[in-house]
Amino acid sequence: MKRPFAVIGFSSALTLIILNFLSIKWALAAFVAVSVLFVIFLANQTIRKAAVLPVSMLSAALACLIFIVSYYNVFLPQTALSEQTVNAEIYIVDVAEKTENGYSYTVKTRSLDLPDAPQNIKLTVYSDSRIDAQSYEILNTKISLFSTGSNAFESRGTFDDGIFLSGYLRTYRSLGTKIGGITRVNQSFIELRDQLSSRFSTLVGGDEGALSLAVLTGNTASLSDAAYNNFKACGATHLMAVSGFNLAVLTGMLYKILRRMLVPKVPLILVCSASVWFYVLLAGFSSSMIRAAVMMLVFLLSKLFNERTDSLNSLGFAAFLICLDPYAVTDAGALLTFTAVLGLITVNPFLISKVRCKNKIIKNVLQTICSSVSVFVTTFPVMYFMFGEVSIAGIFLNVVLIPLSEVLMITAVFFSAFSSFGVIRSVTVFILKTVSGAMLGITEYFARFSFSKVTISSQFFALLIFCVFVLFAVAFLIKGFSGSRVFKPCAALSCVFALLISVFSVGYSSNHTFLHVLHGEYSNAVIVYNQDYALVLGLKEYNQYYTAQKIIDSNDLNTAMIIDYGGEYSFALAQESGCLNFVTENKEKTESLNCNFIIAGQFTNTLWNGLTVSYTGQNGQQTVLLNIENTSFEFTEYDLANAEKYDIIYTVNDKGYSRKGVNRWAG
Repeated sequence: MKRPFAVIGFSSALTLIILNFLSIKWALAAFVAVSVLFVIFLANQTIRKAAVLPVSMLSAALACLIFIVSYYNVFLPQTALSEQTVNAEIYIVDVAEKTENGYSYTVKTRSLDLPDAPQNIKLTVYSDSRIDAQSYEILNTKISLFSTGSNAFESRGTFDDGIFLSGYLRTYRSLGTKIGGITRVNQSFIELRDQLSSRFSTLVGGDEGALSLAVLTGNTASLSDAAYNNFKACGATHLMAVSGFNLAVLTGMLYKILRRMLVPKVPLILVCSASVWFYVLLAGFSSSMIRAAVMMLVFLLSKLFNERTDSLNSLGFAAFLICLDPYAVTDAGALLTFTAVLGLITVNPFLISKVRCKNKIIKNVLQTICSSVSVFVTTFPVMYFMFGEVSIAGIFLNVVLIPLSEVLMITAVFFSAFSSFGVIRSVTVFILKTVSGAMLGITEYFARFSFSKVTISSQFFALLIFCVFVLFAVAFLIKGFSGSRVFKPCAALSCVFALLISVFSVGYSSNHTFLHVLHGEYSNAVIVYNQDYALVLGLKEYNQYYTAQKIIDSNDLNTAMIIDYGGEYSFALAQESGCLNFVTENKEKTESLNCNFIIAGQFTNTLWNGLTVSYTGQNGQQTVLLNIENTSFEFTEYDLANAEKYDIIYTVNDKGYSRKGVNRWAG
């Protein structure tokens, strides 16, 4: 078997992805099934010699066992505390994050006052105001707990971080002592991250400083919503997600400098390895950084022993290590990282081999585009499932943005290390402002175009993904059993399927109405639209406004009605996109709008053929009843005030509707 770790890692990962959708009963049944298959394959001499199938089944059985043990020993004991208010001793373990309604903190417990309650668990705690305490200072608190999700995919990545519960902070009191030992090292890095954040904010300032910090450490808290969403529309948020790219740039730079200084191989590798872990701690010891660190350390060790690494085998080895946490495979960052690297390893070499160009500059540009296309192809299924949208502009913009981000990252390192020196500070601040300003300007310009981001939430795209996977699975099986290569016909058939399904998708969309529930941090909003018109209600947060605006602009829709719920964003959308009818309790808002205003009260209005809106607004309580193709949807103040964990799209026609959750990690 040529690549044992690739087989082990990918078999484990695929098994865990499936198990995280299923109940524990199915996980137990899967464990029995793959164990039986392992014994059968082991008993067959021909299959045993090939080794791939027995190793795959053994890996799947191990993954099932890890999942089952974690479920009964970690998940169940912690989620049993959900919906309870407890007295707990806690300490803060990371930098506070600003939310719409206050602050969120990652904390660990020292003790909980409930009998048989698990101790030393990790929580996300929400507070209306900033907690007056330092990191690792022990607090006596009262917290109302709730579950972060019924399964790992619904948790929006918190299970991957070992967080199964969140809570609202009711009261707290400092005990005046701190946790000692190894945590002092962690506290030092937290303080260092705070100092860096303050330094970038003060000396560079604005979104330029926030972007510089984000590229270096992955901290996007200071970046404005508008700037972040522009990067998102251009498919460039990966530049701010601390992962293998950041680590490769910084470690590669250090490696080259030490090589030029003629540092011996062993000290060189040790210094580079130490720098890898220093950067991981500085960036917050996130799961994505650990994955990247594993890959980088495998590469460095191979250099130590003069061995060429098999990239696919190394990726499989990293996948295997990550799968020791059964919920890591449900993290959007993990899936995008692995599928992107998979595309660079498998698809990219083939595309680059087809580039025939003597001009070095043009050749480099074409090769960068090939890399973007490779990543796009392999990450498409993840983008479909996790976000329901994909950036087309990113394929081409990365040619410019990636080199700029490399310059920005290296300059940010020098700024962090030498900003105390006047001349170096002035030079690095100038470069940071110039480069980050260019990146912000580019993304802002291209985010305006409707083609920058394409919605792919239609079930036809799921069918396309399934067909392509089946075709290439058949191709690999044919190659394995007969040696015949049929990849080119499969690629041609995939293109035909893509064309046919895209045509059917357009026809499908023209005969349906879509109801999109836009989740926010503390509220929901709704946009209903068909091929011509849109209705928007309940906009209270910027991300909701941004998504609604992109849907209206990208589909060239007329906004038939906007129902204002007291937020600034309904009025902003009406100004930006225009509307025919604006429903509000505040008449003064509509004076600058060129539209028909309706004072909130009670009305029934047929906006277009297939949509009737019934509105009741009395004593500050608003209820909207939507009749879409004879299917009714009701939205009360309570429905809109209780945020969903992710966006939900209802596809409605005269025969009923279907429901799909998307954008699980958006924003």
